[in-house]
Amino acid sequence: MDEKVYLLALQLIEGVGPATLRKLVDFAGKPSAVFSLSKKSAKVPRLSDKIVAALKDDTYIQKAEDEILFCEKHNIKVLAYYDADYPKRLQHCKDAPAVLFYQGNVDLNYKKVIGIVGTRNATVYGTSLVEKFIEELAVNHHSVMIVSGLAYGIDVVAHKAAIKNSIPTIGIMGTGSDQIYPSAHRNVAMQMMKNGGIITEFSKGTKPDRGNFVTRNRIIAGMCDAIIVAESAERGGSLITADMAFSYNRDVFAFPGKVGDSSSAGCNKLIKMQKAALIESVADIEYAMNWAPESQTKEPVQTSLFEGLMPDERAILELIILDETVSVDYLAAKLSLPMSQLNGILLNLELKNIIKSLPGNLYTKSL
Repeated sequence: MDEKVYLLALQLIEGVGPATLRKLVDFAGKPSAVFSLSKKSAKVPRLSDKIVAALKDDTYIQKAEDEILFCEKHNIKVLAYYDADYPKRLQHCKDAPAVLFYQGNVDLNYKKVIGIVGTRNATVYGTSLVEKFIEELAVNHHSVMIVSGLAYGIDVVAHKAAIKNSIPTIGIMGTGSDQIYPSAHRNVAMQMMKNGGIITEFSKGTKPDRGNFVTRNRIIAGMCDAIIVAESAERGGSLITADMAFSYNRDVFAFPGKVGDSSSAGCNKLIKMQKAALIESVADIEYAMNWAPESQTKEPVQTSLFEGLMPDERAILELIILDETVSVDYLAAKLSLPMSQLNGILLNLELKNIIKSLPGNLYTKSL
């Protein structure tokens, strides 16, 4: 039986955290040997009776086998922490997951990796900062990958901007690999598979419980060379990610906001506490990280209005031009389109750089 089955079985046992798991494997010599040790009643260090009992329970191995079969069926890569293609930056974090489930087609050990996180309630200001920053990365031909959490707000803005500018992007999920959450971002996730992908440490069937998203933040922090907090209130998941990155000795940056602006209070606090460096543009990252611009000849891609558009795309664009800013609900009612179909069309128009999304499910024409 593949050693990854035993490794995954260990990860499934409640109370066996990443650090304990690695110690067990080091002590026993290999994952399967951990289970043999428990059956021989050998003294395994620092294990509770509950964990020792779990090691004798074949249910965990059966669950692991089932998980591996599911992954094989759905083309999901199972990455063990000792595999060559496991993210090397994350590998060095003592609390890194022993097993990752990865769907995608990009090298996770990319030359440069930036994490971009922020509030789920992104403002026009925060959205614009992220879009301009990622476009500037593309203009300078940086060989960079963008990592975020596939959540509403700043996260999905970062993913969409990366897709639009042909920059690989990875989404770290807080659910099992059988569920894209939120479901509204399924189309984005499918686009990411073409140049990037999605990663989770959670087994299939794992629901989007709040604690899972805090846990997954350490993967975002650990996979990156630098973390950028684009916009955040005084408390929130993005600040947890920044603290984790800080503890991993990663470079942390934050876009500043106006004094007294609650949407940027977290960013300003990070800067004030010297946990994050102030950032205004890609030039600040280049200076701090010693990343020289690789080229400044590429121009942002502009798409001519209406050229090559499908009838539904034309109808949507005409309504947006007429009213300047329109809501998804207005478009759905006006055009009598199912919401799932409408979201797909809107995403395609965004990727063509014809329209852009705004907070509150609003859309406007790209500049």
